[in-house]
Amino acid sequence: MSVTGVETACSRPDKTGGSGAQSGVAGSSFGGVLGGHVAAQLGDRARRFTIVGSNGLGLVRQPTALRRLPEGASETEALDVARQNLAALMIADPSKIDEPAIYIQAENAPRGRVKSRRFSRADTIARALPLIKARIDGTWGSVIARALRAVQPGARSR
Repeated sequence: MSVTGVETACSRPDKTGGSGAQSGVAGSSFGGVLGGHVAAQLGDRARRFTIVGSNGLGLVRQPTALRRLPEGASETEALDVARQNLAALMIADPSKIDEPAIYIQAENAPRGRVKSRRFSRADTIARALPLIKARIDGTWGSVIARALRAVQPGARSR
């Protein structure tokens, strides 16, 4: 959905299925941060919100050093950079990084248009979650799941 589509869905329900229509919202990584705010804005019109591997929880951590793709890099170099950045950002056990994950990272990372680092370090999604009326489901890696349980004992994450 485009930004205009999100704005219409939040502010003009008559244009997106009527005032009683419900929809699901899902987002991964920075999309999960944005999706949480969309779900909060939708109010009763959101049936469910699913957040996958997102930050924005206000967890304190060191800045992550990422590799940049050099100008004119070969496909092999691009896939190597994607693998290393996945290991730094998303997948704690490098043996779990498979070819589809590398491909998706290599294809999508260069398409990012928003400098999302400051949002991921903030607590923006943590503040939005209590405002969401929909059912909330989420999945994070074990490292973040342990950090969440340290902040909120009994928190469930799949």
